[in-house]
Amino acid sequence: MGILYLSAYLRANGHKTRIAGMEFKEVDGVIKEFNPQLVCYSVTTGIHPLFVELNKRLKEKYSFFSAFGGPHATFFPEIIAQEGIDGACIGEGELALLELVEKLGQGADIRQVQNWWIKDAEGILHKNPVRPLIPDLNLLPFPDRDLIREYESPRPRRFWFFLTGRGCPYNCTYCFNQAYYDLYKGKGNRIRRLTVDRAIEEILSVKETFSLDLVNFIDDCFVIEMDWLEEFADRYPETIKIPFNCNITFDRINKRLVALLKRAGCYSVTGGIESGNPEIRKEVLNRKVSNQQIIDACRMLKEAGMRVFTQNILALPKETLGNAFETLDINIRCRADYPHVSLYQPYPGTRLGELAIKWKMFDGNLDNIKPAFSKYSPLHHPQKRKLENLSKLFAFGVEFPFTVSFIKVLIHLPLHRVYHFFSKLWKGYCFKSRVFPQKMSFRYAIYAIKCYLFGYGG
Repeated sequence: MGILYLSAYLRANGHKTRIAGMEFKEVDGVIKEFNPQLVCYSVTTGIHPLFVELNKRLKEKYSFFSAFGGPHATFFPEIIAQEGIDGACIGEGELALLELVEKLGQGADIRQVQNWWIKDAEGILHKNPVRPLIPDLNLLPFPDRDLIREYESPRPRRFWFFLTGRGCPYNCTYCFNQAYYDLYKGKGNRIRRLTVDRAIEEILSVKETFSLDLVNFIDDCFVIEMDWLEEFADRYPETIKIPFNCNITFDRINKRLVALLKRAGCYSVTGGIESGNPEIRKEVLNRKVSNQQIIDACRMLKEAGMRVFTQNILALPKETLGNAFETLDINIRCRADYPHVSLYQPYPGTRLGELAIKWKMFDGNLDNIKPAFSKYSPLHHPQKRKLENLSKLFAFGVEFPFTVSFIKVLIHLPLHRVYHFFSKLWKGYCFKSRVFPQKMSFRYAIYAIKCYLFGYGG
């Protein structure tokens, strides 16, 4: 979504953009044809070494300004010290990227552009502060989904992602939001949202242009404002009439909110349990919600006919194997339609990441964080292998509770790859049939099988 917003903003201001995948041969072909002045990489922690190496190889062959942005560059702009990287964008990128592009086009001095760390021709580093957050998201153009249509993906899209706002009111220790708003302190509202009219207009434009079977709202928390949701529940079913998925937090769920989601046409919700141990959830993760609140919220949602997709984290600092089985147990009690499990990653800029280093559970080397966050843990955890195995068997335990006693034995066996294989198959089935139901073409089925079996995208 970030790339699509950036492309839309540049194109709206008269500039040309192209998109490419991560393979050197593909990017090389795009650069040879397009001859860009600027090549940008949207980088997350874990996949950053691949982009650094890709950029290095491209710079050996072509002349362009290389810019790294995204979460990794925001919280670790020191990546600019790597060979071949000319700039690192910190934070919100639309205004910052446009100013950089226009100055590059004019041959003007770029060393003082806000939001950027710039490395000049002499290797001197210029660190600039961030500008204020964009106050009114309604003024931004719609994300440039034509960019994806121009890119020949093997996956024919039948559902699309949408953002109705930016920002999150929570300060979870494992998430970047606390550090992000420390970065922007005094420079804008933490939470900004489109009007319902603008959100509906964007979805209509996609519905009229592309195939659309399911709308997926990826706001950090879709249910922040009740007044907004009230208006949305009146307008969406009249104009869009397509089922949707959204992110919720269990502490906000009540009968009124559930009724609004049902009235709007919500098919499934995604909510973070993270840990089934109340002390870890409160003291380690800063998630102030009780087990009973979570269970009651899931019951209300499921009674209203909605699917519940949960997010969980294993291999947390201070977590024992017993605590992890508490997380499994609460998912069983919630009757989760699919419990997604991540293995904790100590991302830069997060409070828990800093604590993991302080507690000597992580050495601080960000290159040890891998992109497959559902597969491996980078922590020095005494029960790491058992927790990794449990993460692969977790969804089976939730679906078939009678297997939990067997799982307690299976996690001790050296069958990690086997468990991973079957967990991917089960995830594919659940996503297709429960969480994000959609029509599946033969081409999409082949693509999906490759993803689930070989771990594309983590």
